[in-house]
Amino acid sequence: MLPQQAQDRLRLRQAQIEARSRRVEIGRLFATTQRDLQRTEKRLAGTATLWERVCPTELLERTCVVGLQRGVLTIGVRDHSTRYMVDRLLRSGLEADLIRRSAVSISKVKLIARPEAFVDPKVAAIRDRRSSLSPKGPRP
Repeated sequence: MLPQQAQDRLRLRQAQIEARSRRVEIGRLFATTQRDLQRTEKRLAGTATLWERVCPTELLERTCVVGLQRGVLTIGVRDHSTRYMVDRLLRSGLEADLIRRSAVSISKVKLIARPEAFVDPKVAAIRDRRSSLSPKGPRP
């Protein structure tokens, strides 16, 4: 075998080994990510179900579970008046009830205003279209 042919075969073999190791690393990354997402989904699904059970029905459509991280349950509210009402409920015993009934560790409940989470996508598209059509600048 000529030296040039040997070098070509060596480069080809190194490329094959490198490609295989990349596939293994990416596969491992996907598996880890999938496992983390499933764990988070399981944890949040139980918390969201619990929130649906304890939240008053008139406030349920104006709130949503945003996340649970390091024991802090984050609830998104549509507007500030809803935030005020939910805050009053939490302080009057709903937070302690949530903490007691939860299967995962919750240390506190945090409220954030998230009006964009409650806007119908069709309404948001119409609103965006209208704002892009309006002239930018002083009126004549």
